[in-house]
Amino acid sequence: MEAASQALLERTKKTRSVTRSIVTKQTNKLESEINNSVDKTIVYELYMQLISKFEELVKLDKEIEGLIDIDSLEDEILTREEYRDKFIIWKTRAERYIESVSSIPIRNSAETQLQNVTLPLNSSVSSVSTNQPRLPKLTLESFSGKDIGSFPSFWARFKSAVHENSSLNDVDKFSYLKSVVTSDAELAIRGLTLTSENYAKAFKILEDRFGRQELIVDYHMNNLLNLTPVRKSFDVIALRNLYDQLEVNIRGLESLGISPDSYSCLLFPIIMKAIPPDLALEYNRKHEKKQSQITDLTEYLRDEVQSRERTKALVKPHESQIKGSHPYSNKYSERETQQKVHSRFPPSNHNKSSARASANELLTGAYSNCLFCKENTHLSELCENLNVQQKRDKLIKERRCFLCCNNSCYVKKCKKSACSFCQGRHARAICFKLENSKKQNSHLDSGEKPIDVKTTSSNSVMNNRGGVLLQCVKAEIIGSSSSDKIFCLFDNGSEKSFIKKNVSRRLRLKKLGLERLNIYSFGSKTPKKQTCRKVEVRLRNVLSGEETVIEAVEIEEISRATLSLPNQDAWREMESRGFRLTFSCSESSESCEISLLIGSDFYWSLTNRIKRLDSSLVAVETSLGWSLQGKCDERNDCTSVHLIHSEEESISAELRRFWEIESLGIRDKDSVALGNGDEEILSEFDKSISFVDGRYRVSLPWKPGMREALQNNKTVARKRFEGLVRRFKCDHELFCEYKDVIDDYVKEGIVERSSCDSLLNSQGFYLPHHAVIRSDKTTSRLRIVFDGSAHEDGHLSLNQSLYTGPNLHPNIFELLLRFRENPVAFTADVKSAFLQIELELPDRDFTRFFWTDYLNSEPYVLNFTRVLFGLRPSPYLLAATLKHHFQKYKEQYPHTFDLLNSSMYVDDLIGGRNDVPDALRTTLECLQIFSDAGMLLRKWRTNSKQLNLLWQQEGVETEFSETSAIDLRPPIKVLGLAWDSERDLIYFDPKDLLKFLSLKIESKRFILSVVGRIFDPIGILGPFVIKLKCLLQDLWTLGVDWDSELPPKLRHKWQQWSSEAEDLTEIRIPRYYLGELDQEISIFEIHCFSDASKTAYGIILYLRFVTRNNEIETSFICSKSRVAPLKSLTLPRLELTASLLSARLAKQVSSCLKFDANIYYWTDSLISYYWIRRDSSGFKPYVKNRVEDIQKLSDPNRWGHCPGKDNPADLLSRGASAVKLVQNELWWHGPPLA
Repeated sequence: MEAASQALLERTKKTRSVTRSIVTKQTNKLESEINNSVDKTIVYELYMQLISKFEELVKLDKEIEGLIDIDSLEDEILTREEYRDKFIIWKTRAERYIESVSSIPIRNSAETQLQNVTLPLNSSVSSVSTNQPRLPKLTLESFSGKDIGSFPSFWARFKSAVHENSSLNDVDKFSYLKSVVTSDAELAIRGLTLTSENYAKAFKILEDRFGRQELIVDYHMNNLLNLTPVRKSFDVIALRNLYDQLEVNIRGLESLGISPDSYSCLLFPIIMKAIPPDLALEYNRKHEKKQSQITDLTEYLRDEVQSRERTKALVKPHESQIKGSHPYSNKYSERETQQKVHSRFPPSNHNKSSARASANELLTGAYSNCLFCKENTHLSELCENLNVQQKRDKLIKERRCFLCCNNSCYVKKCKKSACSFCQGRHARAICFKLENSKKQNSHLDSGEKPIDVKTTSSNSVMNNRGGVLLQCVKAEIIGSSSSDKIFCLFDNGSEKSFIKKNVSRRLRLKKLGLERLNIYSFGSKTPKKQTCRKVEVRLRNVLSGEETVIEAVEIEEISRATLSLPNQDAWREMESRGFRLTFSCSESSESCEISLLIGSDFYWSLTNRIKRLDSSLVAVETSLGWSLQGKCDERNDCTSVHLIHSEEESISAELRRFWEIESLGIRDKDSVALGNGDEEILSEFDKSISFVDGRYRVSLPWKPGMREALQNNKTVARKRFEGLVRRFKCDHELFCEYKDVIDDYVKEGIVERSSCDSLLNSQGFYLPHHAVIRSDKTTSRLRIVFDGSAHEDGHLSLNQSLYTGPNLHPNIFELLLRFRENPVAFTADVKSAFLQIELELPDRDFTRFFWTDYLNSEPYVLNFTRVLFGLRPSPYLLAATLKHHFQKYKEQYPHTFDLLNSSMYVDDLIGGRNDVPDALRTTLECLQIFSDAGMLLRKWRTNSKQLNLLWQQEGVETEFSETSAIDLRPPIKVLGLAWDSERDLIYFDPKDLLKFLSLKIESKRFILSVVGRIFDPIGILGPFVIKLKCLLQDLWTLGVDWDSELPPKLRHKWQQWSSEAEDLTEIRIPRYYLGELDQEISIFEIHCFSDASKTAYGIILYLRFVTRNNEIETSFICSKSRVAPLKSLTLPRLELTASLLSARLAKQVSSCLKFDANIYYWTDSLISYYWIRRDSSGFKPYVKNRVEDIQKLSDPNRWGHCPGKDNPADLLSRGASAVKLVQNELWWHGPPLA
């Protein structure tokens, strides 16, 4: 009987397979006819055949359903529904096509009567009078889900045409819905079969996913916050696009019931920055006395755009072509076109009135005709259509002056300055020497390939000396009774223009009123309030005589530093290109004092053309003359530049450190292998190290050839020392502390006075130095730091000449894990560790520095005899020396050797033992080993009172005496974390963070600085820190500027996070994993939990231990978290990624702990759980690769599924406040199953 049923099933399946093949062929043929045929009869016939065959398929499906076994039923139904979905989509397309070309809608059957959704009304076409004109077809728009803002209009049209169409049943409506959604929207409802119930589900899914008001509001607000700025008011197309974007998004918000008044204060300044400066200025003039709203601004912009579009329509086509043909057509604003339309060499009838441009000139930006060739595509002085002789003939024929080119002047009486190239009595444009120079530079000798000499010359300018040129010009300032020539700095980073008070008062400039300012100097936290005079400043171009009037605020000093001018090569290069600088060649390469700073209030109104010379250097034309700006090889000693660099470098270093710490334990490989050349460096070290008179002596690891090539840096070191002396004169107490340290160095032989023979006859290097004050230090409050990275311009520093050396320090993460595994813990540090290692004699001359015993005396030169802190290879030299020394005791003290070899981080020892006697023995052996190297281990600290007492009996130098008050003892720092040794707790000390947060600055730069101040290698604060990581990602995603105000949503998140930081003081964990448990442990287990959300994912590990009495305890080991990638991943894939990190972290933790523990893994994702437990060969690459890695790192049978409510890693994926974290038992001890 079973055999007969099986045979019938196979026969029915075979018949269905053939029928499906026929349906597929008819579907393909139907598609082809719809696309190519004009005969609706053929399409209709194919359509009816398709319906007939599909009815046969339905019958066959029912027969198979009755014969198939229960295990295969699910796959059968899924396959059948997938095929039916495809059929219904094509059936619907065919019906819509037939009805679009027919006057009668199709009625399929009594079950499904489809109404043509392309009709304008929900009624039959037959009911419409044939005399009434037929309306065009209404086509449903599609929706992809990418553009959230288009959802309301799409949804409204779909509801009108389909959803509210009473002639359609839900199956047909669902079919239409599926046919008009694509991409993300289609993905949202994929998997729902075509049923009435699923239509309602799909409808709600799309409304919930794309129709939420807050999403659409965010969409429109983001568009408004990220408007593309328009910088040129004559760019009518860009202005129109800007206005349209404004209107579209404002209307979108209004349709959601959000009035422009509610966000006007936020967006008004952003929109003002997006429109051209001259339009913004004009708007402010018109609305000076009223509080402006966005509606006022959009109306103004609308009128302006419409006016310009109408005016543009008046321009003749050939005039538009002229505009696009000349090389500077897009470089001029309206204002500069008015000023520059006439030639640099004015004709005889030139006067002020003729300087005004016509309407067509204003729109096209065309020049007046060239004096020589009569073309209007270039300035007369840049004409290359005629040679110099032809130009001179032209001037002679028209009886013009050879200097000013006017026909009302003679060269003998002309007061115009001589040629800037050869100083001859003629205009630069008719200089034979300049023409010959250009000819020589434009071709090489015969037989060689020509090159672009202009580019080459520009590069040579940039390769002279290093620095940055600021936009500086020389101008004549005209006062009431006299005038003077000053240097002006153009700075669009300043909101106001400023003039030096002494210049303004000396020239008796016209007073316009008083202005109260809040002046923020660089690096200051609070503004300096000051009332200043505003004056009228009349400036004259020293070359053309053109006058300009601006307003500026008097201030005592603009900058005490001087600015470097371009060197003579740069000056000549600018001249050869036709860009005349406002100062003479003899003044170039010198420094200038700035008397006037022109800020953003007048910057753009005075700025004209900008010409790029190369990738980093530009020539900028202003109303006061040409200037050179950008990075070039020009000397620059400006202190402010170093300050800016230092701050950004500091933030960058802090961020790099933060992410490196966060990645410890979950990277593919945390242990850093020796790099290329490291083994050779170590080999050279082993050959050169020696032990002389009770100390180790080492050589500096020089790069090949660098020792001989290194310059002495004496000028920089002397200059820096003179600055230090000035500081000492203001702070005598600092000088006394500084001098005490130097005197101790001399007394202990750490430094010595350089001999005269050494200074005269041997090569060396001079190091600048400065003081660092550490108020948190109980000893060595003042530390002198020597700058091995200092160098003269164009030369290498000492650090650049030395190898850094390989990293021989242990992993901080592993070191902290081991620090928690012993009941008795202790720490110590080496006194002045670097200074206990001597330098070889030839290297000592490269550590010279200036010093003086009396502030009014001439300084003398000292040099180091020991390895100093501040040189790049110093940490390596210390670590290599210690490891070399420890090897001597590998056999004598094997246990202590293992501790020292794995638990020394720079000059800190972090260790522990199982009991007090073992700890004491280890302590004494460590002291002996270091003493043999001429070093002292001091400031010992432990959690054991018994060990501390034994230390005192043995004369060990502890950090605190037994009589000192416990409450007054500050916590000791152990690799960045605080350790309360009395209570044996470790924690993150938020004191410095809270002090920094008290500044209450809300900017991207400040938040990045905050991130760099969080040091949490083992993830104690994980759920709290992940909120900051997500905020950081949002800042980058939105492209927020460094110092701009935060968007409202991000500002609220930041304020909430920073206010919660005060609760971090309550978060502390036991240092020792087993706490106060004193019973013997029978079982150790490590339990790992992972979880992911759309924003973040994380893992957390616990140590579970069972005593002989079957008591079960758990202890927090560590946690790690990461933000989800910007590239969209499905939640199961994110869960799988979290599981992979869980496996990696567990492997590293188990390898560095001494406990022999089984490892168990938990996830609340069933999909991820099944992936890990199955063979990976059938998965797609992303899943396959990660499952393979997980199965290599862990036993798949040790993976389990836990409910989401019992998963502590859920806090890492969603975040939690500090106060909730303190009270969360699930976070600190895990769920009961652990």
